[in-house]
Amino acid sequence: MVMTRKHAILMIHNDYATISGEEVEFHNTAALLKSRGHPVDIFTRSSTELADHPWGNIKGFLAGVYNPFAIRSILDFIDLKKPDLIYVQNLYPLISPAVLPRIQERNIPIIMRVANYRLMCPNGLHFTRKEICERCLNGNEWWCVLRNCECNHLKSMAYAVRNWIARMCRYYQDNVTAFLCASDFLKQRLIDAGYNSQKIYVIPNIVKFPEGAVDKKNLIKGEYVGYVGRLSHEKGIDILLEVAQMCPEIEFRLAGSENRNHPLPSILPKNIHLVGFLHGQELEKFYRNAKIIVSTSRCFETFGMSIAEAMVRGKPVVVPKIGVFPNFVSDGHTGLLVEAGNPGSFAEAIRTLWFNENLRRKISYSALSCSSEAYSAETYYKSFAQMLHQLNI
Repeated sequence: MVMTRKHAILMIHNDYATISGEEVEFHNTAALLKSRGHPVDIFTRSSTELADHPWGNIKGFLAGVYNPFAIRSILDFIDLKKPDLIYVQNLYPLISPAVLPRIQERNIPIIMRVANYRLMCPNGLHFTRKEICERCLNGNEWWCVLRNCECNHLKSMAYAVRNWIARMCRYYQDNVTAFLCASDFLKQRLIDAGYNSQKIYVIPNIVKFPEGAVDKKNLIKGEYVGYVGRLSHEKGIDILLEVAQMCPEIEFRLAGSENRNHPLPSILPKNIHLVGFLHGQELEKFYRNAKIIVSTSRCFETFGMSIAEAMVRGKPVVVPKIGVFPNFVSDGHTGLLVEAGNPGSFAEAIRTLWFNENLRRKISYSALSCSSEAYSAETYYKSFAQMLHQLNI
């Protein structure tokens, strides 16, 4: 282990209105650092603060550009706690990246975990109007306004303006000591957007492992094809419904919350079962009883947590050949990669795995072997320590 000094760390994050993978990873990291003896303090704001405010959208826009109250609070917190290191995740909308140069004035290193594509895309997804979009790369934020990416002209303009200001002021480029990415794909996105490759480090997310050893005797058993995640268009839920129709003899179970703005059809295929948002032991049981885990995402994921969680449990996965997935799913070895957006390709891969026990066994064992070390908390901490050592922190 390279890092012996127990840095005092202040972690900063703006929670979203609903729980997401970003919150889970943020708190997993905090728990890991605490377990390794680091004094960890957390400063958060929540987007739920805007929900009941009569001028919530305007307040969110102004705070995202510059929030003197949040900046003052953070600086007072720093003066009180005197951290050795600042760990930043999401700063929008109630903190604002304008805090970064003020932290830099105190000569405290800033590590930023890049949890989405917001540093190069105003809506953070590289996805709008039902398609992947990379028009805003290289300082073309005005595309967010022209295409009305948020389906709300004022909101789209606000997102574009705050990204433009952050880029013109070089808040991130000049003040962040190192950027943490969960995948090589995300790192390349940053490089394509003009970020210094020497400042970017790739450390896969911390994945929650099952309690106890995985039972290899029951590894390839299962009752259904499982999906874990948001039930939304960018996640390809419409594709998954079509795949289910093509495989009427196979049961599909979907664990996740429905998007209120894009509800599912009132009539679903008979072999589709919605089980709602799961966590803890319920989610563990869901993974254990699945024969295959699938992602039909049509957008660029930043990591693909449900797929990694399936792999560390020895479950074969079927994923699109897009974005981060080719970085950590080896076709035919730890899972199957298929043509993105093509229901027929997904259906064929699922049938192949479902009815071929030998192939499932081979992929299950390989996925378990390859992922067990790669996504462990110990591996994450070693990589984090190595990064700080290289940065002389």
